[in-house]
Amino acid sequence: MISLLEPIKFENFIEIENVPIQWLPFIQLYDPYLTQFPIVYIHLIKDNTRVYGFPQFFSVKQSGKFFTMNISFLSNVDLSKNSSLKDAIKSELEKRIGIKDKIDLNTLIRCCNNNKKYENFVKDLWKYVSKTYGGFLPYVVMNEVYSIVRFLTALASPSGRKSEMQMLYDFISFYGEEVEIQESWNHFKFYLIPTYDEVLNRKLDDFPKFNSLVQSMEKFAKMFYTGTIKFGAKSMKILKEGLPSKDEEWRKLTSKLVSNGKITDNDKANLDFLVDAFNRFPLRAICFIGTIYNTNSSNDFRKWTKKDFIQVYTEEDTKGFSPKAVGCFLQQGFGNFDAIPIDIWVKTFYQKVFDIKDDKEFLNTFSEIGKLERLIWLVSQGRKINLGIFYDILWCIKFGTPDDELRGSNPLSCYECKLRATCIGYNSVKDRLVFVQEIKELPVRDYACNFVVGTQNKVPKIVFEKRKDKWVLIDEYSGYIIHNQKTSFVGKKVKVEEFIKDLPAFSR
Repeated sequence: MISLLEPIKFENFIEIENVPIQWLPFIQLYDPYLTQFPIVYIHLIKDNTRVYGFPQFFSVKQSGKFFTMNISFLSNVDLSKNSSLKDAIKSELEKRIGIKDKIDLNTLIRCCNNNKKYENFVKDLWKYVSKTYGGFLPYVVMNEVYSIVRFLTALASPSGRKSEMQMLYDFISFYGEEVEIQESWNHFKFYLIPTYDEVLNRKLDDFPKFNSLVQSMEKFAKMFYTGTIKFGAKSMKILKEGLPSKDEEWRKLTSKLVSNGKITDNDKANLDFLVDAFNRFPLRAICFIGTIYNTNSSNDFRKWTKKDFIQVYTEEDTKGFSPKAVGCFLQQGFGNFDAIPIDIWVKTFYQKVFDIKDDKEFLNTFSEIGKLERLIWLVSQGRKINLGIFYDILWCIKFGTPDDELRGSNPLSCYECKLRATCIGYNSVKDRLVFVQEIKELPVRDYACNFVVGTQNKVPKIVFEKRKDKWVLIDEYSGYIIHNQKTSFVGKKVKVEEFIKDLPAFSR
């Protein structure tokens, strides 16, 4: 096998064809705050040869609605002399760009498992998405171990992507082996961490810093990860009790363990430094310890089935382990189409648009849900920033009040949406009753209905929803963009569908 620290000294050119032109703004090789640190990381072992490197730039040649990327890939191996290795690197680059497992409308329809109501909605939504992404959605897959670190940085991230990328860089530079970069490319910094197989089999001799960390983490985990959960033929160790949530409390614990002879000074340094790498937040370090400790013969993450994922995600007590982070790295690091993270945007979408009650029902309703989640996430982010193409759809998944109350399907958010004909969420409320009156205050009586719409000079402005025995303001933002659309139902109680039909067609 080629020596681990063989320098990066070869420039290879690799072509990737048929990339939609709409994808160009989404392809990032660097983060603007970490310009020397390539974020498209590749490391694999094939035919007993270790290959690693990164793309430094690419040029494009457009052909109709697509373009060809000519990528300058810097590596430790001259790929021009080994077509098998070059093909393997090309395949990895196609994963990083998202073209290898790209998603089209037929893919999404298959995810719906022949459920026509979901199929019809996805077809309707696709008319908007296709214009933005060129008929295909990217399905990006990154290096497995790299992805574990990447997605654990997102746990309670203090400032979003910026702090996550800083933590990723800190971890990789602290625990990776720095590789010399020769020629005119030595302004870059590249650090190598072990492959997933090397972590799984604990063959870490070529990675002294990472190996030392793993040994310290295992010593720590054996003391605290004493619970067990079983799923299928697999099992994992979990915490029975919580661990410190603050940096100073963590250091007190590791100091106590040193004084009791449970760990060495080197172990303490490793464990404390791990917290530092994750921006001094023990929860991220704890979940990293739990993840690596559970990467073993009893649990190979590459072998997780849909049933395994659903059980762990929805039913198990997983202290010291983050199911959400696991959903991220299984989907986007291991290429598992049956795993997803369910964040606020996904939960809001399936509850408000699909009218699905909980995580378990959502996960069981669709197949290859990881591909469907890419649609939901991309649409949600576009809707979040009021992207022009999405402006007239899916107001229900946005916050409707300063208190972060979700609008949901209601008489105003649905009125402003052009997806009503196929929307499951709208269909669930269209026959509910709404009372219309000239108010801006909280309703004071029952009204025997589900919604109250408050108007100003007959123009709808706000929405209250009846929840158990009280009225809750759910939408005072939708009314900002309604100016001249007057209702004739002031003082009356009608169905939501009748109320919407009575208003003039909505336009900005």
